[in-house]
Amino acid sequence: MIRTRYVFIAWALLLAARPALAQDAPASQPARRLELTTQPAQGPKVQIPDPKRPTLLLLLRMEQPQSRKAVEQAKSALADTSNVQVLVIVSGPEAADKLNEYAKELPWPVAGDRDYSLIGRINVHVWPTAIIVGKDGAETARLRGLGQSFAAHLAAYLAYAGGAIDQATLQQKLAATAVVSDSAQQMARRHLNVAQRLLDKGLIEQAEQEIQRGLTLAAEDPHLLLFRARLLLLMNQPRQVLAVLDKIDAKAVSPGAIGTLRGAALLAMGEAEKAAAELQEALKVNPDPAQACYFLGLARQKLGQPDQAAAAFKAAFEHTDAGKLLKQIQLPK
Repeated sequence: MIRTRYVFIAWALLLAARPALAQDAPASQPARRLELTTQPAQGPKVQIPDPKRPTLLLLLRMEQPQSRKAVEQAKSALADTSNVQVLVIVSGPEAADKLNEYAKELPWPVAGDRDYSLIGRINVHVWPTAIIVGKDGAETARLRGLGQSFAAHLAAYLAYAGGAIDQATLQQKLAATAVVSDSAQQMARRHLNVAQRLLDKGLIEQAEQEIQRGLTLAAEDPHLLLFRARLLLLMNQPRQVLAVLDKIDAKAVSPGAIGTLRGAALLAMGEAEKAAAELQEALKVNPDPAQACYFLGLARQKLGQPDQAAAAFKAAFEHTDAGKLLKQIQLPK
């Protein structure tokens, strides 16, 4: 019992230690590479990278107001830049059912991601997200969320990716937009970043205090609420976890993340059967399923289902970076 609790808490810490929400991916960090080939609803296949021009990848949920605002701001950013490949990916089963409708509405190719597997491959957990990819496949930047400087930063990064400006000019343009006063939500997100750093040091109570400060500025911010739910799980308050999750706009964050935390909270309350059912559903729409698989393994173990538990634990490991690497080893049959 005690051992299971320690394993549970250790995994909850890993669950909580996720990257905090940032507006831009700093250009000084080592560039990630992105390669993707997909078939949009209309037109030919789209391949990323495009060796002749940079690519703007827009990850949206069109039923979300912020995503529609991101579309309009992207149009503005692209107004003076013609040589850019643009691809829109809309996530979720509802979006997939309306794919042709969106393809007619938007001026760019639109591809669907019904089960969130595509965004899982490129590690996206926030909508809207804009990813700028250079001709060589290296990511120039990721813009997460819809800050006040979204359009200006997007235009600057596109110009840089296309070779129209150099690194120094890019930094000047980014700095020029940074003088605009922050919104309450942007200030709240800074509290989220601080809370993440505190949690990385194991300072759970201090992280909770920082999140509370952020929530005084943006009480309904889904990312702050999701992070608070993770903290409450670490503080052994599963009922409060469920209460916080009920406040979150499910259209703003990954439904798999909400379902995983809900399942973990139910498991902590001793509701193993309900937890297993919740986690099974979370796995259907989860771009990052390792945690859900692990909690499912604990639930199956609690229910006296050792074979299913072993399969879930195996799947949890195989969805980690180390597991994906080791899975490539060809073993004799």
